[in-house]
Amino acid sequence: GMTLRIPESHAALVSCVMVTQDRPGFVAQSLAYFDAQQYPHRELIVVDDGEHSVEDLCGDRENVRYIRCEGRLPLGVKRNIGCAAARGAFFARWDDDDWHAPWRLNNQVRALEESRALICGLRKVVLFDPVGRRAWLYRHSRTEGYQWVSGGTFCYRSDFWRRNPYNETHAAGEDLAFLSKADPARVLALGDESIYIALMHAANLRTRIPRPPAWMPYPMERVRERMGSQNADRSRLLCLECAPREAEPTVARQA
Repeated sequence: GMTLRIPESHAALVSCVMVTQDRPGFVAQSLAYFDAQQYPHRELIVVDDGEHSVEDLCGDRENVRYIRCEGRLPLGVKRNIGCAAARGAFFARWDDDDWHAPWRLNNQVRALEESRALICGLRKVVLFDPVGRRAWLYRHSRTEGYQWVSGGTFCYRSDFWRRNPYNETHAAGEDLAFLSKADPARVLALGDESIYIALMHAANLRTRIPRPPAWMPYPMERVRERMGSQNADRSRLLCLECAPREAEPTVARQA
């Protein structure tokens, strides 16, 4: 008998939205993570307001669209620009500096398709500090009337964004404001933290001091095994590049 394969075009399109600013090394690595995705029907929207364009990295790829913004814009504005250009039934946030497992989109699209959830993401997140060679498992403990999932792991129905675009005035925290608009019963916290690893480095906001019980040490060898040692080493070089340059110590000359 014949086995009927569902053509790729029948799978729901998922649009990954990356907002970026002057981090070409991270963008190049992130494009490789996008290329490695097992989910076939996908596109990547790159929204760039950096001084130096990363358009050349995006190349003439049919599933990557590059949008250049003039002048520095708040994150919420950039996320809305990306979502407005996206054509998918589902949108996934695609942070340029984090590791996305090849099965990330597969898992999240399936979770949304098999549930009534509007948005899904991780409740527990592995954070990797490549420069300090340490890793942590962060568990969000407090819930103030909403169901928390990590912003970097958001995957949601496009119509949820259309009804609730990102707040464009917040300098930061636009992801939490977005999440809080969803009925908590329709926010799905996924249990498999293997789909994503967040990077901690000098240029992002993840520099707060990890403290238990929310932050627990996580084995470095598991991080390297999951990401692949080449990706882990490359991440370390990229994080070293964005570390603030140490000021030259001024030595008082003895008269």
